[in-house]
Amino acid sequence: MAEIKKHLSNARAAGRVSLADHAPAYRYGALLFMLIATFFFIGSAPQGRWQPLAIVLVESATLLVALLASGARRLIVIVSLVFIGVSTLAGLSAGISGSGHLATATSGLLVLLVIVAPVTVVRGLVARRTIDLKTVLGALCLYVMAGLFFGTFFSAIQAISHHQFFVQINHGNPSDFLYFSFITMTTVGYGDLTAARGFSRTLASFEATFGQLYLVTVVALLVSNLGPAFRRNRDLQASAQADE
Repeated sequence: MAEIKKHLSNARAAGRVSLADHAPAYRYGALLFMLIATFFFIGSAPQGRWQPLAIVLVESATLLVALLASGARRLIVIVSLVFIGVSTLAGLSAGISGSGHLATATSGLLVLLVIVAPVTVVRGLVARRTIDLKTVLGALCLYVMAGLFFGTFFSAIQAISHHQFFVQINHGNPSDFLYFSFITMTTVGYGDLTAARGFSRTLASFEATFGQLYLVTVVALLVSNLGPAFRRNRDLQASAQADE
């Protein structure tokens, strides 16, 4: 019994438990909801002078929820807040003036969302060293973030190379890249949009492989161990309480 109590006290030791360990499961549930909302908004938001500002606000909210759920370091939070403030002001300026030149701000904010946020989520989940509902929800959040990441990467390839990314259309928009990314990652493969060049095709194939391997290994492993881990933690807590 003494060993069980020692195990529980060590797991709750202040120096080894991150902010993410104290985060309730609903925070990762809220993050998953915000990621899905971001996916739908970017994919279907109507064009207009206020669209960039709306995208900035949605991405900002999702980024903040991700940082809160994962217990991000204070420096990362501060940098993200500064970037959010600048992007919001740029969005207001673009909406008032009617300028459409806000791609840099929105793209930069999306980069924070698809690169910085997943890193903080992974760090928070690894630091917890526990399999429970929060871990599973966090893993699902990472899956959606991966789709957003690849969509952003595809868009960057088109912008940098100045060549068309798709065979069927000359210039893809964010909605096209987001659609293509998730259709590829889920291996649905409708075929209405296909990558035009060698590197793009290779990257799309890699995304499809990653998506399948992630679901059948990481998510499946976490879900299969969720029940035993829950019962083990419950027994440990019951034993510790009985010993007291």
